[in-house]
Amino acid sequence: MKERLRASRRGSLPVLAVIAALAVLTALLSIYALRQTRVAGEGESPGPAPTWSNEFAPHASPSSTGSPAAIDSAAVVAPNLLSFADALVGVRGFRGSCGTTTPTLERTPDGGVTWMPLSFGTLSVREILAVSAVSETQVDLVARVGDDCATTVVTSYTSGDFWQSYPDRLTEFTYVDPADPTVIYSEGSQTPSPCAAPLDATRLSESALAVLCEGAVFVAPPGFSFVTVGVTAPLAMSAGQDGATLVMASGETGSCTGIQVAQVAVASAEAPTVQACIDENSLGSLSLATAGTSAWIWAGSTIFYSMDSGITWVPLAP
Repeated sequence: MKERLRASRRGSLPVLAVIAALAVLTALLSIYALRQTRVAGEGESPGPAPTWSNEFAPHASPSSTGSPAAIDSAAVVAPNLLSFADALVGVRGFRGSCGTTTPTLERTPDGGVTWMPLSFGTLSVREILAVSAVSETQVDLVARVGDDCATTVVTSYTSGDFWQSYPDRLTEFTYVDPADPTVIYSEGSQTPSPCAAPLDATRLSESALAVLCEGAVFVAPPGFSFVTVGVTAPLAMSAGQDGATLVMASGETGSCTGIQVAQVAVASAEAPTVQACIDENSLGSLSLATAGTSAWIWAGSTIFYSMDSGITWVPLAP
């Protein structure tokens, strides 16, 4: 015992540091477990199975069930945009409206805990149509710029410090133009919209295209008819890991009175798998982003974060 008491301070410090680190880690994990939202139970119905695996057919009209309803003059797209390059770096923004409201953009370096506003400098960005966090330093926007509100790609390679317009790169992106909702712009092609007012569009693996409409999500490869994914009241969507799955966030569904999160494999005919139900009442404007096994939902003034592909969620600071 005396020999142990005579041990030098230098030898005991690493041991004490390890014990302290383990105590902090245990406390953080306990808080995470207490705050995580409940996962959907086995009794919840995920909805009917999609049927796109064996029922694609060349489309003579924008929808597999006939021509769409009369097109509104402008689609009512969600005002908020969200994208992450990895588990830490992401951007979020308010899309604005050309000639009416000014768009804004923010960047996070810590997974959505803190956000810093970005400036476009002398580049006159009037409206943001799509946003993509590519890497720690690169951010791509599909935006309207200038007095004529011309659509172009606006990119920063300096974490948002400086921006440049690249109109020749529009063919690289998939987006919805609220001023022309009759088509979905995707990597240089124009696909007839499956609904009167598309809200969002994303490219999946194997060139499949997913389109979010009011009350439905449609999926199709280019040149084929859209079919609906069996999810109720979808509000936001994002391509899952490697683009092989589609993650969707819905409003009140069944026993879930908040935000229901579901996932479906785009190449199968299986029903979407209900993963979680987030206790949140701000459903007016919802944005969803994924990066690897991480996922984020922006609802109202709160960012919700999942580190396990959408199974458990915790709220982060606004």
